[in-house]
Amino acid sequence: GDIERVVLKALRREPERRYASCDALAEDLRRYLSGLPVKARPDRAGYRIRKFVGRHRLGVALGAGAVAALLLSTGVALHQARQARDAAELARLEARKANETKEFLAGLFEYASPDKSLGERLTARQLLDLGAKRVNEELEGAPEVRAELLKLLADTYGQLGLYETAQPLAERAVALSPPTSKAAAMLGLARLHRLQGDYEAAARQLAAAEAAAEPSADDALGASMLIEQGELAREQARFDEAQAAFDEALALDRARGAPPANIARDLYRLATLSVTIGDNEQALRLMEAAADALEVDGGTHDTQYATIRHDLGVLLIQKGELDRAQAVLLEVRDLRERLLGDRHPDLAVTIKELAGIARLNGDHEAAEGQYLAALAINEAMLGGEHPETSNTLNSLAVFYRGRGENEKALEYAQRALTGAVAAYGRQHPTVGIMTMNIGSMQRMLGELDEAKVNVAQGLEIILGTVGETHQLAGVALNALAGVQHDRGELVEGEKNYRRALEIFAAAAGDEHPHLLNIHSGLASLLIDRGRLAEAQDQYRKAAAVGETALPPGHPNTAVATLGLSRALALKGDCADAAALRDRHLPSLVDSDRADHPSIAAVTEALEACR
Repeated sequence: GDIERVVLKALRREPERRYASCDALAEDLRRYLSGLPVKARPDRAGYRIRKFVGRHRLGVALGAGAVAALLLSTGVALHQARQARDAAELARLEARKANETKEFLAGLFEYASPDKSLGERLTARQLLDLGAKRVNEELEGAPEVRAELLKLLADTYGQLGLYETAQPLAERAVALSPPTSKAAAMLGLARLHRLQGDYEAAARQLAAAEAAAEPSADDALGASMLIEQGELAREQARFDEAQAAFDEALALDRARGAPPANIARDLYRLATLSVTIGDNEQALRLMEAAADALEVDGGTHDTQYATIRHDLGVLLIQKGELDRAQAVLLEVRDLRERLLGDRHPDLAVTIKELAGIARLNGDHEAAEGQYLAALAINEAMLGGEHPETSNTLNSLAVFYRGRGENEKALEYAQRALTGAVAAYGRQHPTVGIMTMNIGSMQRMLGELDEAKVNVAQGLEIILGTVGETHQLAGVALNALAGVQHDRGELVEGEKNYRRALEIFAAAAGDEHPHLLNIHSGLASLLIDRGRLAEAQDQYRKAAAVGETALPPGHPNTAVATLGLSRALALKGDCADAAALRDRHLPSLVDSDRADHPSIAAVTEALEACR
């Protein structure tokens, strides 16, 4: 240390290196005692600083703190300045985007002025087409604005059901979007692929959207991605995955206090999934909750509300509440026509359901016209192999089968199956039902070997996708039992009729309209097995279902009652049989079904009874 240096300097051999005098030595010792730098040490900056700090510890500490605070405040100030510059730059960018968007829209709507349109009123679709044309020709210097407008245009075309027009716009929006909005643009494109039935492309695009989402992305985008995951899984019959995705989306939206429209969307998706897996009571509760969420928020005049109310009407049809269902669906038809125009696929779906109600009510002329109108919209807007087109073709096939036009029914059923397989693949419940329907129509044409193969194959697909407790399994077992009956396989046929009754009663209740067909089929088989009392009991149950679930005088109820008349005649109760026949035959003849096989069967039985 310093004292050692002082002593060594005083003891140097060389006189010139020692202290020059006692006063010099004393001065250096005084400096040491005072904490000052001593002369015996080299005069270096570091040494001087250490000695200064040693003499002024408190002052230096306070000074250092002040310097640190100054540096920190300077850093904060610099950071805030950078933030302010960034915010200002973002504000300038947003202002520029808003101005460019405003100028673009102002220029677009100039075309609606009388001077531009020369007095011709432009439709919203025409303005949309003009916008798509201009956005592709302009805004080259503003790629972000262009991307946002392309996405908006793609979404709007998609809502109108113009998917082929929307897709290239959505693809361009993805290409132009900056990282902060690319995931949302990709999600829109994934949705378009799904709506067009291209599930592989939809899955690829959805995976790309998830990968592109930034860690800071908001929960609203996350919930939307979960909804799209669920929809895609549901379309491919992966129902557990769909349930998990929809549940997670609802939990996320509730946790973030999402708007009622988002909550309604999530509840609606869960409701439609419940329909798919056969829990109609749960579906009804969820659907009503979704509609209530929108009604509370005042959103009763938009497409989301129309969709929820439409599906509520479908559930009411499945419950057999036809009058209530018709009232709901007529309201939805008017709302969709007002919002979407007269050629939208969503409108076609509602028209198709109204056709189904007309069919169940025995108004075949109205039903046929509505089915064909729905098909024309679907083929024009979606193409011949879209799932919705296939569903409408299948409905027409069922309609024509009910009217006894079996060759026409088979033609429509085969067209429906081709489109469904192209959209869904082989392992999907819709494909199972359509395969089964082809078998049922082949049965009507007497092609029993082919019929059994197709019905059995349809049943296998249904059991493999929705399970043996779903009401669709009951429908398929009823169809198989009918084919077995015609082939003389009475024991197997009776067993499958009774399995169908058990499944349907458990899944849909004791009053579902389809139970009429199952009871009637079983009754006819029991007649062939010589068990007339049991057959009468089954026909009475069929007629009771018709009287409860169908309108008065419905032809299906008449068919069941004529079956009962036949069973009575075969047992020798001729008078009761004739009275029952005379009371119910007119409703069947009046419904344009005067050639129904049940009429010939009861007539033959009554002639033998006399």
